[in-house]
Amino acid sequence: MADEIDESPHSVIVRKNHLGFGFNVRGQVNEGGTLRPIKGQLYAPMQYVSAVLENGPAKEGGLRLYDRILEINGESAEGLKHGVVVDMIRRATNELRLTVISVDQDDAAHLDSTTAQASSQAPSERDLSEKRALPISIPDSKELTDDHTGEPYTVFNVYLSGRHIVARRYSEFDQLLNKLKDRFPDFAFPRLPMKWPWKLNLQATDQRRRGLEEWIDQVCAYRAIAEDEVLLDFLKQGQAASVRPTGTRSPSSPAKRSVELRAILPDTRAVSVDVEQSSSCATVLDILCTKAKLSVEASKYFALFEIIEEAKFYRKIRKNEFPHRVYVSNHPAQTSSSVFLRRWLFTPSK
Repeated sequence: MADEIDESPHSVIVRKNHLGFGFNVRGQVNEGGTLRPIKGQLYAPMQYVSAVLENGPAKEGGLRLYDRILEINGESAEGLKHGVVVDMIRRATNELRLTVISVDQDDAAHLDSTTAQASSQAPSERDLSEKRALPISIPDSKELTDDHTGEPYTVFNVYLSGRHIVARRYSEFDQLLNKLKDRFPDFAFPRLPMKWPWKLNLQATDQRRRGLEEWIDQVCAYRAIAEDEVLLDFLKQGQAASVRPTGTRSPSSPAKRSVELRAILPDTRAVSVDVEQSSSCATVLDILCTKAKLSVEASKYFALFEIIEEAKFYRKIRKNEFPHRVYVSNHPAQTSSSVFLRRWLFTPSK
């Protein structure tokens, strides 16, 4: 039967096309691990296939959801951490030869329970040896006024790859540090610049800005911390809408924060558009279709997609998702953008 599972280690050949290899992997973030039985044999923890693109190269090559990856192009992947396995896949040019062990959904749930526990364990137990440069900066600051109290305060503008993503107060950096210390208790975090009890002049404010920039650059250099949900939430959430630049009149309704979103159009051009952080998928789709000069009729055939960097395939962004959050959440991996405007319907009825 076509749906029968080959329970022994077997080879799968995946040939890359314009969608990449068409699958994604998940698994442990540390090396080694406890041996576990699969089909009567003991194996070290393995990365597994967490997604297979329908009609993609991996699907056509016979790769299945939940497959355990034993070898990659003749090299053992047993017991390796996630980042190493991803790098081995990326090094493949046009053909990927995998040795895998296929398991059914029930066996996968049993095997993955250990992986899930490892993922939910204290983040301090995750691998903190992997470092990489993250283009994060705090080039300037701005003084705002609280609409409720009328008190002025300073926010520091955080940029990634030259694009503004969020504005944060010094107290929010302090809260972030305390949360990260709770999640990584064994890590020696650098100190934040000193907090002063009085209002800072321009020179002192700029000195604090430089200190915060140095601090967040050092923290984000560690991949496990840069990809932790606490730090990502800090970078995703927008400044409260109930503030305005000092000296401006209070609006009748709260102002909404405009942010930059970079996207790739169907002709592969990278463009920047101004959207709100809470702009819906439909709103951003309309903006990008207009940018691409698509007619209303032609726009029906297009949708927004996120590129899955690890496996080089595209995932359609759901209607209830916020494209800007998708864009920002991919900042450690993407150099241009993770949001693509692509044709996906060939007849409107499908």
